[in-house]
Amino acid sequence: MSKKKSAGRRVRPGRLIAAAVFAALVLTLGWLLDRSGWTRLRGETPAGLAALRISEVQNHNVLTLRDAAGDAPAWIEIENAGDAAVSLRGVCLARDEKFNKTFVFPDMTLEAGGFALVLADGKASTASELHAAFSLPAAGGSELYLFDAAQRLLDGTTAPRTEADASWCRDEGGEWTVSEIATPGAANRVAAERNAQVKGGDVELSELMSANTVIFPDEDGVCGDYIEVRNRTDHSISLGGYWLSDSAARPDKWQFPEVTLPAGGYLAVHCSGRSLTEDANHLHAGFKLSEGETVYLAEPGGAIVSAVTLPELADGQALSLTDQGWVTNLGPTPNMENTYEAAARTDALERERRGPGVIISEMAALPEGNQYDWVEVYNPGDADIDLGGWGLSDNPGHPRKWQFPEGTILPAQGYQAVLMTGTGVAYSGAYLSAPFALSGEGG
Repeated sequence: MSKKKSAGRRVRPGRLIAAAVFAALVLTLGWLLDRSGWTRLRGETPAGLAALRISEVQNHNVLTLRDAAGDAPAWIEIENAGDAAVSLRGVCLARDEKFNKTFVFPDMTLEAGGFALVLADGKASTASELHAAFSLPAAGGSELYLFDAAQRLLDGTTAPRTEADASWCRDEGGEWTVSEIATPGAANRVAAERNAQVKGGDVELSELMSANTVIFPDEDGVCGDYIEVRNRTDHSISLGGYWLSDSAARPDKWQFPEVTLPAGGYLAVHCSGRSLTEDANHLHAGFKLSEGETVYLAEPGGAIVSAVTLPELADGQALSLTDQGWVTNLGPTPNMENTYEAAARTDALERERRGPGVIISEMAALPEGNQYDWVEVYNPGDADIDLGGWGLSDNPGHPRKWQFPEGTILPAQGYQAVLMTGTGVAYSGAYLSAPFALSGEGG
């Protein structure tokens, strides 16, 4: 008796393979056409997690922030744009869609409207800092993706190359843009930056020093950074209500008291961070100056009327506004016009303030190929003088180009010679030496 054949139809292996390939193609096509494929395949993202987004990226951090070790890492900011707190446990930042370089948030809560900062520097996270195992190149081009714990795509962006300390961020409308105002851990201020247009006015910034230890002492005898403003008109102006700031987003950082600036007059303000306004001869702004930042002057209505970005300045070197524009080769002239004559008067007043001291008594500029040029200094006084920190220079805009070593004592009625090697290196030994040479043609 023969056996009955099974009622089920046998499916050939080749057809199974074809069906599987077709299904894979359908899913792949769906992913390519709709980058929300993670959501479609794994279910809808919970409402709270959907409010998470990447809000700011800085891949070229120089001065914006420092970590606990004092380093300046690249960083990524995550924002909870919703109205309820969200658990970040398992939420993931990735450098690509294949999860090759990732950072997974620990069990932490991000409040409504709050921000979480991840430092992209390859370090291990600590109790106070979140560190990703990957870094972001300053050259830009970094892809970043934000996934929830179920690997559903929440957000993504590609951070372009920016200038140092600028950031790639969302503006107030949610659109991505480059901003010169980085705001790690705080709301972005793109609109404030766009409104920071300099319209010009009757008062302008005229001189700044960000590395000063030699001139314009305050009431305590301390020489520090300063900002000078100038009255461009032929009539006096009250500065009451004008503002100084180092932030375009906050042009109203420090306000002038009721002081009058005469026609064509100048007024220097100490930048000590002390915010003092009682003594009109020694006003102190509530912030200090740093290389690379922009300084703003705003009129009482809040409009910015003058701005300038500080370059790298050596000790004793000023950034001065002249008829030729901003220059750094003019000696400092706080509370005076920016001219070489005023710089000479300032220098004479400074030497008078310091009292009898050291003078240049002799120098020699020898023909090329001969021995080194040299400068001799003399102490005409009756007491020894410590020359530590004193300087020699061939540039009036950089008056301490070379500085005497600490502990260099010039005796009363004594002389000290300095070789002007011109080698670019100041070496020590039997003689003091400065790394620049003299010109036999004068200057």
